[in-house]
Amino acid sequence: MAVTLGLLDASFGLLSASAQTLPPTTTPTPTETAQPVEEPAEPAGPTASTDAEATPSESATQDPAVTPSEEGAPVEPNATPEATTAPTSEGLIRPRGMVSPMSVAGTTATCSAGTFYSITEAGYVYKVNQTSGAFSSTYQANSSTSTTSIGSPGLTYAGSRANSLGIGKGGSTAYALEANGSQIYAVKTYSAAKGTWTSTDIRNTSGTVGRTYAVDGVTMVPVTGVVDPFTGKYYVGGYGVKSITETRYRWEQQQVWVSYYPVGSPYYYQYGYWTTQWVEVPYTVTTSSTPVFILMEYDEANRTFKSMGSFPITGMASSALNGDMAFDAAGNLLAVANEGSGGLTSVISIPSSEIQRARTSTTPVVFKASQSTPKPFGLTGDVNGLAFSSDGRTYIGSRNGVWYGDYGKESKVRSDYWPNDGYQYGLVTDLASCATPSTISLQKDVVGRYGADDNFRIVIEQSSDIYGENTTTGENPGIQTEQVGPLPAITGTSYTIRETMPRATDASGNPITPPIDATKYDVSYKCSANGTQFASGVLSSSNNYAAQVTVPNTPSVAVNCVITNTPRKALAVRKQWVVDGTVYPLGDTPAGLPAGLTADLILDGQPAQWATKYTYDATERVGINETTTAGRCEVKQSLQYYNGTAMNSGLPYDAGLKYGENTAVIKNEVTCDTKLTLVKQVEGGNAKPEEWSLTAKDPSGATTVSGAGTATATVKPDTQYSLAESTGNPLYVPNKTAAGDVIFTCVETDASGNPISGTDFTDTPDSKVTLPKGADVKCTVVNRTAKLTVQKHVTGDSATLTPDKFQFTAKPASGVTGLNPVANVPGANTTTTTNTFNVRPGHNYTVTEGTTPGNENLAYVNTAVERLDANGNWVAIDPATIKVPAGEHWTIRYVNTSPGAPALPLTGGLTGMLPIFGAGSALGILALAAWYVLRRKPTGPLLG
Repeated sequence: MAVTLGLLDASFGLLSASAQTLPPTTTPTPTETAQPVEEPAEPAGPTASTDAEATPSESATQDPAVTPSEEGAPVEPNATPEATTAPTSEGLIRPRGMVSPMSVAGTTATCSAGTFYSITEAGYVYKVNQTSGAFSSTYQANSSTSTTSIGSPGLTYAGSRANSLGIGKGGSTAYALEANGSQIYAVKTYSAAKGTWTSTDIRNTSGTVGRTYAVDGVTMVPVTGVVDPFTGKYYVGGYGVKSITETRYRWEQQQVWVSYYPVGSPYYYQYGYWTTQWVEVPYTVTTSSTPVFILMEYDEANRTFKSMGSFPITGMASSALNGDMAFDAAGNLLAVANEGSGGLTSVISIPSSEIQRARTSTTPVVFKASQSTPKPFGLTGDVNGLAFSSDGRTYIGSRNGVWYGDYGKESKVRSDYWPNDGYQYGLVTDLASCATPSTISLQKDVVGRYGADDNFRIVIEQSSDIYGENTTTGENPGIQTEQVGPLPAITGTSYTIRETMPRATDASGNPITPPIDATKYDVSYKCSANGTQFASGVLSSSNNYAAQVTVPNTPSVAVNCVITNTPRKALAVRKQWVVDGTVYPLGDTPAGLPAGLTADLILDGQPAQWATKYTYDATERVGINETTTAGRCEVKQSLQYYNGTAMNSGLPYDAGLKYGENTAVIKNEVTCDTKLTLVKQVEGGNAKPEEWSLTAKDPSGATTVSGAGTATATVKPDTQYSLAESTGNPLYVPNKTAAGDVIFTCVETDASGNPISGTDFTDTPDSKVTLPKGADVKCTVVNRTAKLTVQKHVTGDSATLTPDKFQFTAKPASGVTGLNPVANVPGANTTTTTNTFNVRPGHNYTVTEGTTPGNENLAYVNTAVERLDANGNWVAIDPATIKVPAGEHWTIRYVNTSPGAPALPLTGGLTGMLPIFGAGSALGILALAAWYVLRRKPTGPLLG
């Protein structure tokens, strides 16, 4: 992954310091804290020192009490450094312009372009002016007449060195450190209002002067200082080394499965497609010696330092780092890191928001910052100072002088340096300026990501060289944490801003830089100067996603460019059919889909095509719907998945579009249950439908539907089923065709079970039915019985011959199991419940009469057997062949009369009906002769 970068802006004073290690003298008595430093009228030059400059050393976290400062320069615990009253002279020549050590109240540092300040290890401050490519300097001695001198702080303790110069906003304040290696002895503070420098001792927890601080596990060796122009706070920075384990990222081009279903769905790997995408691959890097920039804030009230945080540096050596730092006008911190003579130099930019985060945090933070591309500038001597001119040009100080030029151009810094006499007045340890530099920064605004893993590399180039770069990470929208700069920028100079996809490796592992996919993003940029927009445009493949930006020719201008990526929106809707539990492949008409099933997609009320990607610009929501045809089948419509999330929402659906590709799956669950219901209907009598068993058999003879009285089951469509019923109550018969087939009346019903008009599916005359797919058909078979009423009608005048002395029997013909005679039907001249009974329709019954018990010898004459017709007329019938049709009610009667004295004809024959004796006699004709003889016996009844 690209180096983690952060924000930078313009700068106030850059202070660095190469801390020189001088052996401490004997333990002195400390001076009174916060008292002006008394300097002699004729101060000597700075104390001579060796060429070796102190560099931060790697150290474990220590208690911020006194600790050994540097290897080879031990500081005795609880020892107080020896006090001194002024810099000592070692035969060095006084700088030109040196005056008596008296500053003037109200004198401020000069903040104009071309002016900066330096401090030597002995505590001498110089004001440096750059004119026509040359430098001139003035020693800032104290003077009662000078109005241009802010004076010099000098040193309080022998063996210490001055470093970390910082000048406040408007030049009204200045700070510096008196230190030895990691030991900070005192903070020097200049007040323009008083015109004096004061010294504040820094004591350890034991109360002894000299304290060592550790930040993020690294012992702080102060080499640079700066004053925040907004808060007036004094900051001290330095460099160290530590072991770091971090997760980095590289981009690889991989084949990725894009599913229309969420992870965990059984269809995840069944429905989707393979595509080539750039994938961010994490890997862990452990660096045993990582250079680290560390920062502290001076707590003036408590006379101590607060540990702020650190930032790991990449691409540079892990030891001997030195540098300086400065704030820009927006409160961003710029720190210069240098490897040493001839080594690489890089600018670290810490956003003001990160400074604020560290200020409010109770523990040191790891800054989210950016780093410029490390470059060799061809400088000799360790870089330990940095100051800016308001036109963006840079003053870079080293042990051998100060160079002036364009920081962004590698090896193009001017070779002019100051002082030309080779620092005969002592080594310069730091530079500072209160001029605000011109800067340029580049941010990335990601409105949204077309793909969740999409990230971007942004670059600032100068003269085709990469000045700074960064790569976004994560998935959050908006202004990204990763940015480039602010970096020093020269007014009137053009820079190139550019973006690509992150650097990656191809399938063979070769490094490549993928271009922006023009089909996925609209890219634009805007640049502002001090908050006012002055440039904008569109980045596209036609201009290689790059634009030239010229920094306005205005002093102390802060240029900020923002490249905005707006992903396009796309929507593709796919169809999922599930018919009777069978899942079909995605598609509007997949193979094997039953005929008659169709679905038409509708987007925002307009016809659309399935699986087609539709793009949208500013549209935020799209209405998704469909129309379907399914014959007699029932269709349940739902938006099953949207953007990989299970929804199960009804249609229509109001879909919110996210940036990038939106996918939807509409699921149609089709229920084509072809259902056959058999129903037994009974007419007449008291029989129950469940007395019959109903069945439907498929062509193989297998029973598919069966039940008593009624039955329902799912059957195969377009298949002929044979319908039948088993014998139930023998007094009932089903309706039949002329050919004798049982009639099942089959009609289609709706969801409520009501018949649908005009839907007759009966395959007459063979009691079969064929159902179309999805039909719900009810087949009803009707069984009916018949009624028979037997009456007794007596004629003549006989008090003894009454209907109640007779009873009847109806005997069915054989051949029907369970069909029994109806006996002892009482005689009555009217229809009653006792002389009315059910008979099997169409079946032959023989009705006979007889007398009731006790009336066996009753004499009567049967004159007729009659049936009451539809017109109310009695017509003669044969009582031995009574067949009542189904559903009809017949009433028959036996007509009887009392026997009288028969008149004998001359020939000896009998005139009229024959008399009947006995309740058990039938209507059969007795042998006339026998009967007559019998009746003529004296003992027989008299028929007269």
